[in-house]
Amino acid sequence: MAQALWALYQRQTMRLAGWQLWQTILGLLIPLLLVGHVMGTRGLHSFTAFHGDYITELTVFWILAPVYGVLQVVVLIVVWLHASLGIHGWLRLKPWYAARQTSAFTIARYCRLWHSPGSSPRGCRCAALPPKAVGPNG
Repeated sequence: MAQALWALYQRQTMRLAGWQLWQTILGLLIPLLLVGHVMGTRGLHSFTAFHGDYITELTVFWILAPVYGVLQVVVLIVVWLHASLGIHGWLRLKPWYAARQTSAFTIARYCRLWHSPGSSPRGCRCAALPPKAVGPNG
């Protein structure tokens, strides 16, 4: 958390790309979401004579207090998204990665290849695309 705040302090401008803003927000959320887990596991072990195991953790998370289990799933998703955005930020500097990024045009072309006009599956945004041009091969 301190590293993210220091990086924001060192910036000359607070203008961030969308993915950078989300990575920063998610990174600042991680310690706040994990503090309950750390205190509930390591804190309980350090300050009391209770020595639980993995089965105890699963029992607490999914039977005694399922809200904490759901919170752990949320933490896992937040950490995964933060890491994915960080890997994207690192790889975008590589020339081979920039050339292979998926664009909206590529997705639209994919939809046109796999769906005939008017038969898009439910939830697919292909129906909003203009009809594909028919070439000499069909």
